[in-house]
Amino acid sequence: MFCSTGTLRYGKDPYKLIVEIDPEIGRYYYKQILGQNIRVNKQKYATHISVVRKEIPPLMEHWGKYEGKQIEFAYEHHLYNDATYYWLNVWCQELEEIRKELGCRPTSAFTRGPDGAHRFHATIANIKGIV
Repeated sequence: MFCSTGTLRYGKDPYKLIVEIDPEIGRYYYKQILGQNIRVNKQKYATHISVVRKEIPPLMEHWGKYEGKQIEFAYEHHLYNDATYYWLNVWCQELEEIRKELGCRPTSAFTRGPDGAHRFHATIANIKGIV
């Protein structure tokens, strides 16, 4: 298990809350995939942890409250994959608390890893459109 910090960033169109994480984490794991001679695509967005995505929080009076705040999180060094994505599992109790403060459940289908088995994740690569 490794620990790192990232920066909370809020968006309004659409409503999205992410933690921007050190881009070197994404680069390191992306190179690990390429080193196995696996063809993958880089993610469309910089490596991040999704906190709110594809939902409008019920308690919008708290939206933006922690903009720019540094958040500590833990992540597993093991890189997971399914038929489409490569990702890291992420742990962060503070992110669960922020979601609850916004009136959301501690996690959602979009914050959990692609396999649905973990609370948060950081997507590293995908194989969309690769034959």
